[in-house]
Amino acid sequence: MSPQNLGGYVTDLTFDGTELQPEDGSFVFWFVRGSPGTAPLVRGRDVVIPHAAGRIARSRQADLLPIEIEGRILASTPGGYRQTVRGLMTLFDGVAEPRALACLLEDGTTTAEILARPVPPVLLDDYVASHAARINVAFEAVAPYWTIEEGS
Repeated sequence: MSPQNLGGYVTDLTFDGTELQPEDGSFVFWFVRGSPGTAPLVRGRDVVIPHAAGRIARSRQADLLPIEIEGRILASTPGGYRQTVRGLMTLFDGVAEPRALACLLEDGTTTAEILARPVPPVLLDDYVASHAARINVAFEAVAPYWTIEEGS
C-alpha cells in the first residue's frame, strides 16, 4: 500500500529539520497516529465510590499525545541501505532532547509543528534483505497539542 492512500499522509514531513519524505525516494514516512488534529490523551478518571450512586466526575487535563510514524526504506544497493538505516537510527535517538516534528497539511499552506522525542525502540523489519524495510517510530510529545500556523 502506498503512503498516498493512507489517512495519515501529509507532505513535507520533517523531524529536527531532516526531511522524512526526501525527493530521492530512499525512504518515506507517514503518520499512523497522533497526526495534527488528533485529540490528546487525558489525565485522570472518574472515581467510583462503592456506597455512592454513580461516579464522581472531575475535570480532566490534556496530558499526552502519542505520535507514531511508519515508513519504508528502499535502497538500490546494500551500502546505500545500511547508510540510510544508520542515519535514521541516529536521527531517532531516544536519549536526545525533544526536537521539532513538523509537516505541511493537506491544503498546502498550513503547517503544524510539535516538540517530540522518539521513544525507543525504533522497530525495523527488513523484508528484502539489505534493500527494503519497514520502520516504525513512536514519539512522546512535550505538549499535548500541535501548533498550527496558517499560511498564505
